[in-house]
Amino acid sequence: MNKNKKLLIKMIILLSLIIISLAVAYYNDLWPFSYNRPVEAPSVEKQVKIEEQAKMETQTDVQPETDQKMEQRSPESAEREKEKTNIDQIEGEKSQDKLTGVINYQQIIDQTLRVRITIDQELSSGVCRLTISKDDKSIVKRANVVANPSSSTCQGFDVSLSELESGQWQIEIVIESDEKMLTLKSSQEVK
Repeated sequence: MNKNKKLLIKMIILLSLIIISLAVAYYNDLWPFSYNRPVEAPSVEKQVKIEEQAKMETQTDVQPETDQKMEQRSPESAEREKEKTNIDQIEGEKSQDKLTGVINYQQIIDQTLRVRITIDQELSSGVCRLTISKDDKSIVKRANVVANPSSSTCQGFDVSLSELESGQWQIEIVIESDEKMLTLKSSQEVK
């Protein structure tokens, strides 16, 4: 009986250590609970957009000078300042009416050219048109815009290499949504 008690105590201690180790691993996201997470660096376009938004936020935090303060300076510099402010406002309004995005994947896999796009804005509807052209031959494909949580994408384009002869092909993707438009261009060598 004494041996059985010792064995039981050893088993309980071992089981407790295993449970504690698993709890610590789970809490710290260690093996076996970890997994490879792809880390994506922001695209150049997204980085520029983030910087522009930060600039706009800092500009709106600063109170604009009143017309009276501007006139206290030389009339020419006050007028230039007014024009600059108006131009900045117009450019800000135009950027809200514009779509931005990038071709984030373009690869030939299993005899198929695959093209994927990310649109920086969240769109509820729209159409994507892919045109691949070389010399006098063109191939056109269409796909719907799909909303993601904070961006959008085209459903994707897959073009069989049997449709493409060897050579350099020009790729143009036009995205249209709510009277806004984005054109992305690229090229692809087919061997």
